[in-house]
Amino acid sequence: MSESGSLDLLSSFWINSVLSVAFLICYALFKNQPLNSRVYFPRWYVFGEDERIDEFVNCGESKGSRISQYVNLNWRSYLNGFNWIWFSLRKTEEELIELVGLDSTVFVRIFLFGLKVFVPMLLWGCAVLIPVNKTDGYLKVLQEQHQNLTYGAPESLSIANVEDSAKRLWAHLVASYLFTGWTCLMLYIEYATVERMRYDFLASKKQRPDQFTVLVRQVPRDENQSVGMRIQEFFQQTHLEHYVTHQVVYKAKELTKLIKEKEKYEGKLERWYDQLSREPSTPRPTIKPRKHWYHIFRCFTTKREDAIDYYEREIERLEDEIKKERKKVLSDQKYVMRAGFVSFDCRWAAAVCAQTQQSRDRTKWITEWAPEPRDVYWNNLAIRYMLLNSRRLVVTALVVVLVIFFLIPVGAVQVLANLEQLIKYMPFLEPLSRWIPRAFGVSIPKKATFFMTFIMIDGWTSIAAEVLRLWPLIWYHITSVLFVRTDKERVKVIPATPPAYFIVLPRLSLYILLGLVYAVISPLILPFLCVFFAFGFLIYRNQVINVYEPEYESAASFWPSFHRNVIVALILKHVTLIGLFSVKRAFASTPFLLPLPIVTYLFHLFCSEKFYHAFVNYPLQEARLKDKNELGVDVKSFLETAYLHPSIKLAPVDSDSDDDPDTIKNGTAPNGNQSGPDEPSTVKNATSNESSYKGLRDSSHHSTNPHASGPYVHRGGSGSSGSRRRWSKQISAVGSPDFYDAGSSISSPVLSRENSMDTFRNASVASSHDPSQRGGHVEATDLRQVHVSSQEPAPLNHQSSFETTAVPPTTSEDKSAETHSTEGKRDRREQGSIDRLPSLGALDQAPLGHSEP
Repeated sequence: MSESGSLDLLSSFWINSVLSVAFLICYALFKNQPLNSRVYFPRWYVFGEDERIDEFVNCGESKGSRISQYVNLNWRSYLNGFNWIWFSLRKTEEELIELVGLDSTVFVRIFLFGLKVFVPMLLWGCAVLIPVNKTDGYLKVLQEQHQNLTYGAPESLSIANVEDSAKRLWAHLVASYLFTGWTCLMLYIEYATVERMRYDFLASKKQRPDQFTVLVRQVPRDENQSVGMRIQEFFQQTHLEHYVTHQVVYKAKELTKLIKEKEKYEGKLERWYDQLSREPSTPRPTIKPRKHWYHIFRCFTTKREDAIDYYEREIERLEDEIKKERKKVLSDQKYVMRAGFVSFDCRWAAAVCAQTQQSRDRTKWITEWAPEPRDVYWNNLAIRYMLLNSRRLVVTALVVVLVIFFLIPVGAVQVLANLEQLIKYMPFLEPLSRWIPRAFGVSIPKKATFFMTFIMIDGWTSIAAEVLRLWPLIWYHITSVLFVRTDKERVKVIPATPPAYFIVLPRLSLYILLGLVYAVISPLILPFLCVFFAFGFLIYRNQVINVYEPEYESAASFWPSFHRNVIVALILKHVTLIGLFSVKRAFASTPFLLPLPIVTYLFHLFCSEKFYHAFVNYPLQEARLKDKNELGVDVKSFLETAYLHPSIKLAPVDSDSDDDPDTIKNGTAPNGNQSGPDEPSTVKNATSNESSYKGLRDSSHHSTNPHASGPYVHRGGSGSSGSRRRWSKQISAVGSPDFYDAGSSISSPVLSRENSMDTFRNASVASSHDPSQRGGHVEATDLRQVHVSSQEPAPLNHQSSFETTAVPPTTSEDKSAETHSTEGKRDRREQGSIDRLPSLGALDQAPLGHSEP
């Protein structure tokens, strides 16, 4: 008997246990330091509730000292270093859903599901299977016959220690039925519970665009009508009573690229303005410009120029290109895909449309539920529907061909490798016939030792490292010292990361597979699994409360996939046991295992028929009940631009141009499209930020006096004349850094919730509404900015922002003269005059259709 396997398992146990405990102790110490709060509690910073961190960290009387801003000096708080466990456990499931959403709650429930499945199995294994395996001595007899056979204590507790054809194998047969029945029972209960939670969650959710919107594909071609007109005409005919608006799908790849480049320059400009505002005596930065990497050799011949002037010119150039590209996208039909988002005035109508066939041709007017705006992957929507299906067909064909050509050679090798065939052609191998089946019966249980070690390393230690967040901690402090210069950059270093479901859920499925397969073969693996699921339940419950913030909410739509993975694991368990019982020559009990995979598959069909539709459809009864509870609510205001491409939303517009296709008629480019019968007006892009940018640059005459109230801009002596417009150091707060994350209430870092930005916004709102702050005079630029900062988007009928703020309409000549006169006055304004900046509230709040958390 070899003790090497036992020693290896014991060594691995102690090493991983010590590492896990060390990681938890380090987390208890590090999380108490205010310097690390953005690493361990980023979610609270997202919602501007960083004061709630005191629930986890209590600095006590030392909180007011200067050093306490970085180091926790309250020694009593270290005595409660593990209070995070109690705080995370005391949250009820309803509170957790309200706090983090249903996806994160069900994700944590999967760990609890693992405990429910494997703890009773562990009890049965300790009470029945392990004594049955240990009291037999088959491995000892086998070792006496074959001196090269080695085994350890874990193998002596497995089915490998049971003699072939022994009656003891009936205990394992009974355990297989019991474990299968218990797992199916837990799956059924959990499926029903998650279904109920999903319905309750959908019933309690506030209005969201995806509840009223469907995605329509394969819009028929028509040379005389645009895609938008076709969609509007079709749905006004088929859903006349409930149709509200629609939005076609645009290809805006180049526009997205230009906006990203512009935001990169804005970040650089913001950094220089922040440095100059903090240290006015600092020399203005210089740069050797190069537009592409292959222009690096020009650095030796190009003269240095003022960096701020260069970035301002580049931003102005990009703004012009973005305006042109936006016009091109909205006016040229080649950028419009044969797909669109159609919105209705109630959930019932959307459910009917999404779950029914729209025309006699099933390949036309294909409708499905629209994803949440934050979950839209715009690049895939730009792919034509038939091309997407063709790609799927090609991939499926390649997989089938690969499997077929893989099975043929592997099957031939297996036939030749069959012991009887080998003995037929090579008689000298006949002595092995008494040994290759026995070795197979021993080798499968021996693999359980490897998987026990794997669970400890990948399960215990990696989860403890997950809560410690060592790499984010190091990265945060390195970048904070070397690269971060502004508050916005500091927020972007460690955002509230979304949970990696695509990584953790497959790992959980793997652990459940290992547990189900080896629960009968080697029950010793079950304690390691139970520790993993209990440990993961505590860790990930803490992480979803403090660290993770989902990018979107799917209402636990991933549960059917996880259920299917557990069913596959059960079937693999049955197939493995059938093969193992055949090797053990249990011919009397093996036939009783054959019904198990069939029964398991029938159970899967039953659950799918009963519960699966709740995760892909929305019952009309539920939709009607939800609509009745919200009668009289105007949904059009947040549906009109909810599914507009985010790049088009963020692109600057020419608000003074009447013939500019910046306006969107009923969610469609204006060339030739008609608005609805009750909506003759057009809808302006309410989230455009060009007016703020323009106003901020025009207000660059602020004083450099650091004692003056309100934000100021440093103006150096180098560069152009005083007529050159400067930006405020808060300029980049206008644009969202994650503009491609449409509809997300957390997509942009909430710099607006910082204290400095709150003061800045409150001062600007007060000045914009109080004419006495400007001597009774309100400029046209400020009027445009007041409109941008309004809480609700205002519809514009091909008119400038001046008209929306009650300024009398003027002719184009008067408008042009007034513009030149106003800009001349700005350029001649005195250096010391102070003009507060406008409110940016509407630009850093959640997009349309999503309320602030």
